[in-house]
Amino acid sequence: VRVINLKRRPDRLLDFMADAAKEQLLVIKGPAKLRSKSQVKKNANAIVSPSSIDVNEACSGYDAFDGQCGADELDDQLLERLAGDGALSDFIRAKWRPGDLRAFDREARNGNELVATSITERACALSHIASWMGVEQSLSPVVNAGEVDGYEQKVIRMFKISGFARGPALLHKNTDMEPAPVCVVLEDDAVLADRFAERLSSLLEELPRDFHFCSLGYSRPKTAPIVDFSSQLGIPSCLWYLTGYVLSLEGARHLIQSLPVTGPVDSWMGMKMCSNWDNVYGHWIGVGKHARAMSKLPSRKDLSKIMKFRAFAALVPLCEQKVGKAGGDAGVRVNWRDRDTDIAYSG
Repeated sequence: VRVINLKRRPDRLLDFMADAAKEQLLVIKGPAKLRSKSQVKKNANAIVSPSSIDVNEACSGYDAFDGQCGADELDDQLLERLAGDGALSDFIRAKWRPGDLRAFDREARNGNELVATSITERACALSHIASWMGVEQSLSPVVNAGEVDGYEQKVIRMFKISGFARGPALLHKNTDMEPAPVCVVLEDDAVLADRFAERLSSLLEELPRDFHFCSLGYSRPKTAPIVDFSSQLGIPSCLWYLTGYVLSLEGARHLIQSLPVTGPVDSWMGMKMCSNWDNVYGHWIGVGKHARAMSKLPSRKDLSKIMKFRAFAALVPLCEQKVGKAGGDAGVRVNWRDRDTDIAYSG
């Protein structure tokens, strides 16, 4: 699995590694080097040359971007980790509209006012984006002397793969698709459920092999129903948090090509899920209105048409975020905006 961890939080990494050891999980740091817009377009659907593989990334990855700094310092972090020319605006928009979340967050500002993303939100987004680029590198086929996947590259690649999505493909054109290799990304404050590895393996048996994204740890807004897809999977209409998730190669590329992120990266992801339901089916199931789906799942044929972002979620989460204390007393419910004490919410 790939873990997102700040260099100044070795305590979190130690706690995470203790949980991971119990589950016999192999762990590397998630973020890789960032690629500029021009490189993303050039490398879309490309294979990887052995000479382009960064040994440090292949074996260990990098620390998360740290937002406990000034804007200039974050720009410096970006330049150190950016392959080629580029700017922060290639990855994250400077401003966003909190009112866009109003259907799912009753405390969101009403209206069209734009606010600046906080430095910590930018750093969090960069850390996840860098992890998606690491996933893409991990799952991309390697060409070596005219042969796909030389022995050494195969060994490195298998070390970084978390398993295979083996469920029937969602799209008819992918019916004959082979099981898809996947990577798991976890934040360092993720608390793993009992039998995490066993439950993940079981979930992957049902996960469609042409999926993009599957959430393992999340919070669901009250007005964002999840539609049952299989015994362990649902199709979400909006989720908060990126505590843990599974990505495919196609999913990593989909997210990278969707950049820049607008607003906090987890709410941006939630709105991408919501966009699948911006149609009559979303009205039928009650997106933005009801806690439970008011209609059955559309047919697979219809799903294949509306799910541009093929996002799924574990019906029973496999991990949860460790609640930050943020001045709260024990036993007092912490507002979702204050759960992560490392992030200053701008909305």
